Amino acid sequence: MNRRDGKRGICGETDLLRVAWAGLHFGEEPPVTGKRGSGTVFFTGCTLGCSFCQNYQISQTGLGGGVSVSELTEMMLGLERQGAENINLVTGTHFVPHIVMALGDAKRKGLAVPVVWNTSGYENGETLKLLEEHIDVYLTDMKCVDSSLSAGLMRARDYPEVSIDAIDTMVGQKRLKIVDGRIEEGVILRHLFLPWAPENTVKFLRLFRKRWYGKALLSLMFQYIPPSHLEGKEELRERVHKNQEERIIRLLDELGIEEGLIHDVEEDNSWEPDFLRNPPFPASLSRTVWHYRGSQRANRIV
Repeated sequence: MNRRDGKRGICGETDLLRVAWAGLHFGEEPPVTGKRGSGTVFFTGCTLGCSFCQNYQISQTGLGGGVSVSELTEMMLGLERQGAENINLVTGTHFVPHIVMALGDAKRKGLAVPVVWNTSGYENGETLKLLEEHIDVYLTDMKCVDSSLSAGLMRARDYPEVSIDAIDTMVGQKRLKIVDGRIEEGVILRHLFLPWAPENTVKFLRLFRKRWYGKALLSLMFQYIPPSHLEGKEELRERVHKNQEERIIRLLDELGIEEGLIHDVEEDNSWEPDFLRNPPFPASLSRTVWHYRGSQRANRIV
């Protein structure tokens, strides 16, 4: 889709750069959060459209405000001044040209912290080549191993093969480097356990052990909670049971996966973001630098 002509891609966006929120986020993986928080920028729109997305307000309903490339540059620099451990760019695939320009400007102006590309994993090689010299860390999902599952959960039956190729490229670009508990370079590979599809996680872990163990840091998440916006699809309302987590932990032992991060089952969804709110996360998990309701300027890419 030629978004320069004002047409909208499957991401729901034109070439107008839009952001929903930027601030210090304290709820990421410990190597990303560090002690001072991750300088996180949430972009509006998404190329994937997962039915269980926790950020659906911005990924699928269009919440966000237009910003210029120079404003994005200043957001990044402002986050660093606030003490951010890194710049964490969330779901920015459809805005790569804007982001690359903003990162170039920010680094010329002194941006020195690592840059994290926080992605669904649905990336192509051309995009990753554009990002290679600008990104230090890939914080990527691997959601589904089976195409029939991905077809039912998102707008991409080809998600498994695309994400596998993308992760291969990511680990080829970045060597894992963690210093004093903080990631400076490399790939963190996230996988969310889906309670109605436990075999998906079994297949993923076997694939991870064979293909990426030692090259990427595993982040295995059991805190799936049905998003508040869900209607229909009764299986998506299931919750993770502790015995399911215990079975997967035993599988990790069987596979010899000894390094990585595990996020335990959670009983409530108090951490679920609401981007109508400022900050969208609980105050204990975030500090706002920019919110779309406070400043809405627009600038299309030229």
